[in-house]
This record gives sequence, C-alpha cells and structure tokens, in this order.
Amino acid sequence: MIDDWRSKWFYGTDKLTEPEFPFGFVQLSANGNDPVIADGFTVIRWAQTADYGYVPNLREQNVFMAVAMDLGNASSPYGSVHPNDKQDVGYRLALAGRAVAYGDLDVYYSGPIVTDVSLTWMANTTTWLATVKYQHESVGMGGIEVRSDHGFEYYCTTVDPTQSKITQAKIVSNGFNSLGLTGYCPMRYILKGIRYAWYTKPCEFKKCAVYSKENELPGPPFTWNAPVN
Repeated sequence: MIDDWRSKWFYGTDKLTEPEFPFGFVQLSANGNDPVIADGFTVIRWAQTADYGYVPNLREQNVFMAVAMDLGNASSPYGSVHPNDKQDVGYRLALAGRAVAYGDLDVYYSGPIVTDVSLTWMANTTTWLATVKYQHESVGMGGIEVRSDHGFEYYCTTVDPTQSKITQAKIVSNGFNSLGLTGYCPMRYILKGIRYAWYTKPCEFKKCAVYSKENELPGPPFTWNAPVN
C-alpha cells in the first residue's frame, strides 16, 4: 500500500512529489474484549512492519508508526479497533513523525525494540529461561518500564511439528534494556521461539508489559525464532 500511494502521488503530481516521501500509519489497535484470541490481527500488525516488527526498516524506509495495541476500548461505538483515545494515538504518531519525517534527532519515538534473545534450558527440568535484549537507543533515556509480568509466550516444538505448543512465560527480572523470562515446555519439547503481545487484545488500556520510561511508549509486538542448528 505504501509503495502504491507513493507511486500515485509521484506520478500524479508530475514527479514533483518525492518518490519516497515520509509515510506514517497507526498500527492496528486491539479488537473486541477477549484477551486470549490470537487471530489474523496479530499477523496484520506484523505485516504492517514488513515482518520486521518496527519501522523504519530496510523494506519500509522513511516510514513511521504509532503502536496502538494498548489503546483499545471495547465500549467504543465503532469497535475497539478505532480507539476513543485519539490524543495518545496522535501523540505517538507525532513523535515518530518529528523524528523520521523532520529529522528531529532530539526526540525519542520508537518504544523498546528487541535486538537479541538468548535461551537457557534448566537441565533435567521442563523450565526454560530467556533473556530478551532491547536495542539500547530504543529504550530512551530512562530504560524500560515493566507494567505487567505477562504478555510473553514460548513456542515449543517436538519431533512431530504438528504437535507444537504455546506456553506462557513470565517476566522475572529486568534491567535498563533487558528482561529475564521463565516458563516451560512440556517434557520432550524444545523451546524454539518467543512471541510478545501476539493477541487481538494483548492487554488492558496502557497495561501491556513493556514500555519506555521516556515518553511512555509501548514496545511493539514481536516474534522470534531460534536459529536452526
């Protein structure tokens, strides 16, 4: 869509518009009031970022967004995917626009972005520990803020890939730009991936797990697969 809009503006203005002019969008907010549904909404949120989890990226350059998954309101007359709280949506999008579109290097806008995950199996148990690291620049001056210990999940696999399981992981520690998780995979299963906020409604209003202290920006949803050995 972004490519199409840019192309139409470029040629529609007789090439007077920049071919990659700045483009901002709002990532899909929550939908409905059921916190345990993982449907197409999660995949669309991921696809909005060209499967990077954040913008701008190599595929979507000069693009910025506002994360809105924590702003849903099921009582909205137009459905919670259109949140009543326009002020926070506009605030987040304006911060990103200032940084990306106007080149304001002094504004913090992204929210915490995952850069690395490491896994540790507690031998002879079903317990797995994970360390999630966030890009240092993406957590702002104050580091990350944890508002809930839930939201992360483990993807567990076995010899038969059709029998994979999703289990809950819990935040047990956090530092300036990292989190420690604990969870389990059933016996004879191996932890092969982690995902975060992978639900249509991942949290209540402004109560997802990971935010930046600076500007109170939520970390976007992400999914991560362990490298193939």
